[in-house]
Amino acid sequence: MLAAIYALVSAGYVLVYSVSRVLNLAHGELMMIGAYLLVSTASVLNRDPLVALLLAAVFGLVMGIVVYGALMRWLTGEAVLAAVLITIALGILLRGLSILIWTSQQFYPAAMFGWKNPSVHLLPGVQISAASLAIVVLTVVVYVGLFVFLQFTHWGIRMRAAGQNPLLAEQRGIRLHAVYAFAWGLSTFTASLAGMLLSLDSGVEYTMATIGLKAFPAALVGGLDSLLGAVIGALIVATAEISRHPVRQSAVVGRGAVRRAPDRPGDTAVATISAPITAPRRLSRPPTSAAGMPSGRWSPWCTRRRNQATAAYRRATP
Repeated sequence: MLAAIYALVSAGYVLVYSVSRVLNLAHGELMMIGAYLLVSTASVLNRDPLVALLLAAVFGLVMGIVVYGALMRWLTGEAVLAAVLITIALGILLRGLSILIWTSQQFYPAAMFGWKNPSVHLLPGVQISAASLAIVVLTVVVYVGLFVFLQFTHWGIRMRAAGQNPLLAEQRGIRLHAVYAFAWGLSTFTASLAGMLLSLDSGVEYTMATIGLKAFPAALVGGLDSLLGAVIGALIVATAEISRHPVRQSAVVGRGAVRRAPDRPGDTAVATISAPITAPRRLSRPPTSAAGMPSGRWSPWCTRRRNQATAAYRRATP
């Protein structure tokens, strides 16, 4: 599931960079806003969850077009660093606005819809939450749809042409600003889908934006201009993250089991340790007896320390 999230988010990085050659470092915040849009539509249309999901997805698409038309359009032809700095400022602005509008409280759209998130048994001993399974399935559907769109549709071919040679594409009658705006819309659309599905699984709060930064290395590993590379990069980054932090444990001194704290609602995992967990012995000071004197088994240690102190005093005394 982690690889699917990273792949779905990194698809937005790839779409923007491969078409307009801009690194959108506000992608995580745009994903977070997409999840908050679902919260807003769910609070109004809690009896029509499919309509609420559809409206939130459409708002995510429009959000990317508005961002390009209001900000990025005027940076066409400017230095790449200027566009990158604008996206950083946009991310800071969106994070502040999210706290002002939706506060720092964590919301659960699934609870607003009255949905449950049961566990789905895939294999013996392997289970996954229903929302996590939906994320994996939707990631596959989105990537297949993007591949078909970019290879066989009129607008997809225009986007590829604008990314490969914008000057020649403009001479051939392709409206670059329209293509760039649509690429930004698709980017925020995929990011909003990731944010909405993740919020249905584990809720949404303002810290969700950090997932966008964690997915950025996946796009970098894939080369930033290849959807297939983004999938491979997501698998590599997710595998590295899981291997580095296999379980989040709360250890108890003694013998027995160490329970893993679930990463999100619906996750269940337990890791057992057969060997006892004991604190290391500190030997910086000798153990003392009831009278406050060093115990007998430490008498050689005390003698050695006394001799060292006497020698140091004699060296210091003229």
